[in-house]
This record gives sequence, C-alpha cells and structure tokens, in this order.
Amino acid sequence: MTDKTTAELASYAIEADHVVAGVKILALGDAVPRYELTVPSLGKATDAMLDHLRDKLAHQVPLIIGAASHEEAANAREQFFLLAKKTVVEEMGALGSDTIAGLLVQRMLGMGTLDILMADGNIEELVINGPRVPIMLYHRKHGWCKTTLLLSDEAILNLSSQIGRKTGYDINSLHPIMDAHLLTGDRVAATMQPVSSFGNTITIRRFARSPWTVVSLLVNKTLTVPVVALLWLAMQYELNIIVAGGTASGKTSMLSALGIFIPPNQRVITIEDTREIALPAALQGNWVALTTRNANPEGQGEISMLHLMVASLRMRPDRIIVGEVRRKEQAE
Repeated sequence: MTDKTTAELASYAIEADHVVAGVKILALGDAVPRYELTVPSLGKATDAMLDHLRDKLAHQVPLIIGAASHEEAANAREQFFLLAKKTVVEEMGALGSDTIAGLLVQRMLGMGTLDILMADGNIEELVINGPRVPIMLYHRKHGWCKTTLLLSDEAILNLSSQIGRKTGYDINSLHPIMDAHLLTGDRVAATMQPVSSFGNTITIRRFARSPWTVVSLLVNKTLTVPVVALLWLAMQYELNIIVAGGTASGKTSMLSALGIFIPPNQRVITIEDTREIALPAALQGNWVALTTRNANPEGQGEISMLHLMVASLRMRPDRIIVGEVRRKEQAE
C-alpha cells in the first residue's frame, strides 16, 4: 500500500540460496528512488536458533571457503545448503527449512543480505559509502536507488577482509585500497580510513550473467548496423582496435561482444587486472585467460600486465585482448 505522494515504479521477486525476497522501487519525491527489499522475517527465537545452528555447522565451513572457482564454490555452496537443511529439519522441523538453511548459507559462506541484493539481475553496481549510510545501488532501469540497509564500520571492514581472503587479496592499514573480485567474477573495490574520509567503503560491479552480444547492443541502440559492419571488417582483417570510454560505459561489454567476430580456429590470449572478459563458447577451447597478481606483504611476487604481455607473445597468439587499462605503467 502506498500513499498519494508515493509512486511504485516496479515490484518483483528475487531468489538467492532458496531464499525468496520481494523488491519494490518507490518514487518518494526525493532525488533518487528507494529500493525496498523485503526478506523473510525471523522471530527472536528463530534467530537465536540460527546462531545455535551456525555454531553447530561451523566446522564444515573451511571446506567451502577453499573452493577455487565459481563453479566449485557454487557446487560446494549447494552441498552445504543440503547439509544445513538436514540439520534444520532435525532441530526445528521441515516447515520453512529451505529459507532457514538458505539464510544460514548466506551468513556463513556469503555476504548475508547482500547476497540477496546480488541476485537481482537488474543491479549493475552496489556501493557502501560508509557506516550508517544507506547502501546505494545502480538499477538497470531506474538508475541510482537508495536502499534501507545500513552497515557499521566494523561490518564493512569485516566484509572487505572476507572478500579479500577468498580471492587472495589483503586490505589493512598498510594496504588500505583493495581491488579484488568475488568468485562470481564481480569486481570489488574497497577502501579503509583514512583513505576514505567518511569511513570504510565497498563498491561491487555486478556483471551481467549473460554477456552482452552484438545483437543486444544493436537492440539497445548502443551500436548501429554500419558501425557493426565496420568493426566486423576490422576484426576480419586483424586491425588493432582500442575501446575507450568513461566508467560504466560498457568497454568490457564491447570487448566481449566483439569476440564473436574472431574466427573459431584462432588462438586467443586475454590479459586483465580482474577476470571480466567473456568470449563465445566456440573460442574457449583455444583461449588462455591471464590475470595480474599483486605483490605479497613482503613486496614480492607481483605479476603485472607487462609480464603477462611478454609471456603471451611466447604462446603463439592469433589475437591478444588486453582488458581495462587503469594505470600509466600498464598503458606503456
């Protein structure tokens, strides 16, 4: 129910780990719409039981955290869900066991309620600008929206550290800026005080689960038919192409979409800071994806784009695709 000053822009349901949540986007007369997330409500007794079950299942978690890829993590997460559901049924009965087990999975293996937000395919960006400030997100149809979710400074730092540990990155007082990624491939940028004056921050770029294609770029009027024809000819005749643009303008999406024009009998090497490029299935049998690596706390072991470029030239590539270049050293 909305009052006369409130307009409902959208309403739909999303699901993550068998937990179904409702989404409403409301125009309240503010600068940005409000994104209301309605998650299953637990009573105090159920919430206390959830803590008990979390302690009981804690010894199983290291097996899940050790997963190295998105596929392995997804499989391990589903196995843990089945284990959690079995435990919930034994302790509490079958009623609502899927939801309770899913909430356990999110609290123990994921990012809690943020996992539900990340299941919304309309979200492109999720940003935590500091403690006690509503989490913001960029909606594909409605632009920037304000949620009603708040995190403490400690919770933001814990979340950053958790993301870093799972992907081999660190964030601490010595290294207060972290560029990392989730196991799903979504890019994460985190900062700590005093680098970010108002508190610890996290920005998550959520990539489309179905990569953009040339057809979808045409449908959305990002490209025109003559431009696509020109790019096709450029790819066929092996010309060098630079894709340039501002933040969130679709540079990586364009690179991925252009992959359809690469002949399937060619060898492709991609070089990136963070794994983002998605190429057609026809190329994946002869595609090597190289990713940079930061130095360890002792300052050793860094693998830069230049290192990867030199290595790629020894791999007999037909095509080399270099992902987003953010630093002068990388451009050189």
